[in-house]
Amino acid sequence: MKKISHISAVILNGGNSKRMGEDKSLLKINGCPLLQLVYEKLNLLFEEVIIIVNNKENYNFFHDAKIYEDIIKNKGPLGGIYTGLKYISKPGAFFFAADMLNLNNELIRKMSDKAAVMKNFDVIIARHIDKIEPLHSIYSKSLLNNIEHSILNDRLKIRLIYNFAKNVYYFDVDEKQTREKNYFLNINTKTEFKHWEKHYSEIIEIGA
Repeated sequence: MKKISHISAVILNGGNSKRMGEDKSLLKINGCPLLQLVYEKLNLLFEEVIIIVNNKENYNFFHDAKIYEDIIKNKGPLGGIYTGLKYISKPGAFFFAADMLNLNNELIRKMSDKAAVMKNFDVIIARHIDKIEPLHSIYSKSLLNNIEHSILNDRLKIRLIYNFAKNVYYFDVDEKQTREKNYFLNINTKTEFKHWEKHYSEIIEIGA
């Protein structure tokens, strides 16, 4: 199937996994770091995939991936979104967290198709019932100036983007599918990691 070419994919990896006690993106399943598993899946879907990190030296095992450090350091996910939008070659990007192991190809393509149809969007946000997923959403470069202003004023909540964005679209995801298939799964503790390490073959089957 043809790769998505009208928007980029950006993986955000801040590296500050406080609950995990270490950089969770470097934890390995079947000998492969989580970050690499997510990258390889997205690289099959998107023409352009980039990774945003705090310190590139920790990720020397990536040889072909485009990896960039945060332009403005220590500003959390919003700083990563800003950096990603600065570096992509497309007019917008689909942003993902580095520990989202169960990304669903069909959902990603449907949301990306919506971006192609809307064209003048600022944000396309995944939503299930009343919960939104800021790191499974699409952001336009049109937001760069406002995001930079927020960062420089230490207003770092991603949700602030939706206040100044003019064209916001909520992409509703079926709650039953979300619950059963864990589309927005991420890993925050060692207990969760051990669970998903054990059942990784099942994750791959569901997420394909």
